[in-house]
This record gives sequence, structure tokens and C-alpha cells, in this order.
Amino acid sequence: SIAGTIVVVAKCPIPGKTKTRLVPLLGEDGAADLAKAMLCDVLANLSAARELGNVHKILVFAPASAEAIARGILEELGVASQWKIFPMKDGNNLTSSDLGHKLTHALNQARGLSQHCGDTPGPVIILGMDSPELPIDEIESAIQQPTQALLCPAMDGGYGMLSVPSHVEAEKVFLPLSAGKRWSTSLTAVAQLKALTDANVSVRLGRLMDDMDEPGDIQELCKRLQTSSQTDEAGTNELGDCLLKSSTGSTAKTAPCLFTRA
Repeated sequence: SIAGTIVVVAKCPIPGKTKTRLVPLLGEDGAADLAKAMLCDVLANLSAARELGNVHKILVFAPASAEAIARGILEELGVASQWKIFPMKDGNNLTSSDLGHKLTHALNQARGLSQHCGDTPGPVIILGMDSPELPIDEIESAIQQPTQALLCPAMDGGYGMLSVPSHVEAEKVFLPLSAGKRWSTSLTAVAQLKALTDANVSVRLGRLMDDMDEPGDIQELCKRLQTSSQTDEAGTNELGDCLLKSSTGSTAKTAPCLFTRA
């Protein structure tokens, strides 16, 4: 039986439109190439995780005119059969002030798919494309403990993952952040936590995730990938072990970076 739904929210990699803060470091084409590599990492690792084989997978993309790009990436990876794709609501308007309405719509779409398939209600796990070092074990934990929300904060004050239990009213999850203009700030994760607890939702905090938004983030990712590559060459990694250390410094079950590493 289906245990829940994973929703990946992504801006399609278009030069000059994607990862613009990285353009001074990489150029427009380089920033778009990196965005595509990160999205490919996320999609490929979620598709390959055996533990997530009984979970619906949805890619919510923007802008709405980029459906061919979204489908092309899934087909290039050979995982198109595992994914449903939907355009983001009002996907040509990507302002953060309206993000709460877009995520609420995505959450309702995911629940509608589950209901249409006759599944037992399960959690909806929302991920972005900016953290290619996926915490697979945290995703598994969210599936295994479906009545609690799970929030994985990011180093910049936002968050990289949120699992929403099936009993939580969708409008109470994201819209309070839009009302308080708390998107894309250093208090986004705190505001999201408050919105959930205000709605009497039990919340667990997962480990920190690293967003790739600024040039310094990319430089740190390169260092981690170089370290993991040296570890691989030394033959010290066992199958199933993480290739990258989490931001807490402890070993955890983290998906490898496949394309950003290439």
C-alpha cells in the first residue's frame, strides 16, 4: 500500500532565470547547469531509494511554460514512470510573497492524488531542489511516524524539508507565513514551526540541511564532495553508508550527490 507522498518543488533550470545569485560565480549558463545537476540529484536519489518505493512522487515545476524541460529531465534520468508532474499554481509569478498559496495548492494536489488512488491518508513530504544532499533517513522517519510533522531547518534560517501529516488542515500550514511575510528570511523555519504549533500540530525537528543559494554555499559543497571522493578512493565507504557528513558533523544516511559531483 502507498504510505505517503513526496513533493519536489522546483524552478526549471533556465539560464538567466535560475540561481541568479550564483551568476557572478558561474555565469548564467553555469548557474543553470548547476541547478539542473542539483534537481537531477534530488530526483534520481528519491527514485532509487528502495525504502521509498511505496510512496507517490510528484514534481511541481515552475514556470508553467517549462513543462517540456521538467519532463525531459525525468526522461533523461529514466525515472519518468515513477513521477507525476504538475505546474506550480500561478507558476509564472515566482515571487516569494505568494509562496504560501503555491505550497498550499501543491499540498492539496498531493492529497487529491492519494485520495483518487484510494490510498490510506499518509503524510506529504515537501522538498526543494536546493539541497542535493538528501536526508533519506529523515524522509523514512517521516513516513514511519505519519502523525507528527517533521521540519528539517536549513543553515540560512529557512528549511529544506517539511512533512505534513494527513490530519492537518492545508490552509493552516503555509498561509500564516505569507500573512507575516516570513518567506526567504532568516526566520522562515521559526515562523513555520510557530504556524504548525499554533495549529496544535506536534512537530519534530530533523537535522540541518545545506541550501545551495550563495557562492559560499557552492564552495563548501565542493569541499565536501572532494572529501567524499577521497574517501571513496581510499575504499573506506561501505554500501549504504553516507558519502557526505551532515551539517551536524555526524554520520547519517544521506543520498550521494551524483550529478553535482560529476
